[in-house]
Parts: sequence; structure tokens; C-alpha cells
Amino acid sequence: MTAAGTGPDQDQLARLLKEAGSALGPEGVAALIAGVLAAPPEIGTSWHSLVADPTPPALAEALVLGAKGGLAPAVLLDLLKDSAAASKMVDIRGPLMVSHRFDAQMKVELFLKDFKLMLEEGHRLGVSLPLTSITQQLATATVAAGRGEEDLAAIITTLEQLAGLQEHPEMKKN
Repeated sequence: MTAAGTGPDQDQLARLLKEAGSALGPEGVAALIAGVLAAPPEIGTSWHSLVADPTPPALAEALVLGAKGGLAPAVLLDLLKDSAAASKMVDIRGPLMVSHRFDAQMKVELFLKDFKLMLEEGHRLGVSLPLTSITQQLATATVAAGRGEEDLAAIITTLEQLAGLQEHPEMKKN
């Protein structure tokens, strides 16, 4: 990227999209392009990530709390989908968490790059990003546990381990 306010460098953008293509697939690249085109130059593509990226850990936390209290994760997920908590992230990552199927739609390792960029931008602008920071730490722990190549939904395994639910009967392991 070039300096803030001047837009993306075309050659760099083309290289990044080519590299991203194999990891994200056509739909992911389309979403990435839309984010790049719509984002204010001083923020880059981080604007949507500030809202979307903390959602999977919050969902995982709710599912783990429910499971620890005896509520089937699939039942809780259905309740959340019909509540104010409903979102695309709940629709996409919720079933992955409940079934423990973590085939990467976007790898945890790639999210770590987003978190780093967001936190750097927050630091540069003097803005505290505590949700992004804790989400980065949970993702880092998930990668350290050997799940970096899996989908961000795998973050639930880190929270399950912290809650003592490694082998919860309602959740299938992949």
C-alpha cells in the first residue's frame, strides 16, 4: 500500500490478490476486493475486521459457557441465530464450531495478520483496540496448539480447553 490517502499500489495489490487466491478461493478474493475498494485509504481493509473478527471468539465463548452449563451447543446456536446476536459470522462459523469441522474458509494464521495490521493502525492513531487484542491472543493460542491451518472457528478448542471441555460429548472432534 502507498501512503495513507493515496490508495493501493496496483502492483502490490495484484500480487496480494494472486497470493490470496489459493487460500481464499473465488468468493474470498471477491470479498477481499470489495473490502479494498470500499475501505478508506487511512484504514485499509481493517474496518470490517474490527467488527467481524471478534464475533467468532464471542460465539465460541457463548457455546462453551452453554456447554459447561449443560446446554447442547446446537440448541444454543439455533437460539442465537434467531436473536439480536444473529450475523453472517454466527451463520458461517457457528455450525463449524458445533460440529468441530474446521476446514479453513480462512485460516487462523491469516487472521493473525489482520489483527497485527489493525493493532498497528490503532497504535498509530492512538486508538485502543482491546477486543482486537484479546482476539489476537486467543488466535495466537489456537495457532500455538497446532490449529493455524484451520478455520478461525477452531478458536473454540482453545476456550474449551480453558473451560475443561476438551471432550465435550455434544461436540464432535475432527
